[in-house]
Amino acid sequence: MRALEMAGRGYGMGATMHADSLDEAIALLRGQLGAGDADLAGLSIYLQYSAYRTPAGMYRRVEEAWHLRLGDDGVLAPVRLAALHGGRSPSLTGAQRDPEPPMLAGDGGRSSRPLVHDPAAYAVLAASLGLQPPDLEAELAARSEYLTALADRGICDPASVADAVSHYPSLPEGAPA
Repeated sequence: MRALEMAGRGYGMGATMHADSLDEAIALLRGQLGAGDADLAGLSIYLQYSAYRTPAGMYRRVEEAWHLRLGDDGVLAPVRLAALHGGRSPSLTGAQRDPEPPMLAGDGGRSSRPLVHDPAAYAVLAASLGLQPPDLEAELAARSEYLTALADRGICDPASVADAVSHYPSLPEGAPA
């Protein structure tokens, strides 16, 4: 809970949890940790991943992105930034608690579907961050380019990516081209 309180005060935080939806995640954080709306809004961004096995291999992907913020009334007012075109994966509530992700017949074509972004929602995020929308767009593009360059250089394992991200915006020296 202390980490959520600190996020609500403006400190950065990155974390993962097992939940099938934003609503489930909020309910767990409120119910099990006693998190309040300001604490939850301090997280700023919530990414909803799906992960399950298919005969073709593991499917892991962001299917929704949310900006967590307080509305004018001080109540949590999430804004959906992006969602997988054609809808999310089947709800697997409870399956995330299994030792292994469940096996599904296929990914339903989800791996080739784009994540559709909502420009109006990004404008809300930009305002929350004290930026103009074009400045946020430029920053997101620069970060995307950086991550693509890491992948192009073969920097893909979690420890190497974490180290490289800690040095953003400078690409690591001597990394394969």
